[in-house]
Amino acid sequence: MQSIRRGLPILVVLLATALTAGTAFAQSSRWDELSKLPFKDSYPTPEASAQLYDELQFQRAVQVYLWALPAMNMVAMRDGQAATFGAGNNVLAIWKDRPNAKTIITTANPDVIYGLAFVDLTSGPVVLEAAPQMQGLLDDFWQRPLTDMGLAGPDRGKGASICCCPRATPARRQAATS
Repeated sequence: MQSIRRGLPILVVLLATALTAGTAFAQSSRWDELSKLPFKDSYPTPEASAQLYDELQFQRAVQVYLWALPAMNMVAMRDGQAATFGAGNNVLAIWKDRPNAKTIITTANPDVIYGLAFVDLTSGPVVLEAAPQMQGLLDDFWQRPLTDMGLAGPDRGKGASICCCPRATPARRQAATS
């Protein structure tokens, strides 16, 4: 009786695994359906071609959505900051506290007090003055790094003037081109 009680939990686990594994393999996936589309003489039938085209459009729409997320996040942060503090190249919002679980910002680092500014280059280059021992970075709206400022930047924490230029503008100072 003692050996039956010891083996019962193992039997239950094995039985549950066998039952769920059978149903998992019985499910068909979207890829299985696409792989079984009819082809005649190595060409898709008109119905298969239409279904493949629909799948291609769906996949492209998903990619556009995923690729647009960083830029849409930056647009929302810029618009929210402008609504709260005003807009323009002279607005720098400095957070009074570190981010926490209730902070609405993508990938916020809880070890940092943020200063956030949005620079508009449509009117021409903008020069940013980085104070000595400052720590910061410049990203474009796709959240791709342009340059670091301060200790991790080319000035090595000594302070610098950084010229942010539109792509076609020649820069005379240390440049970060978007």
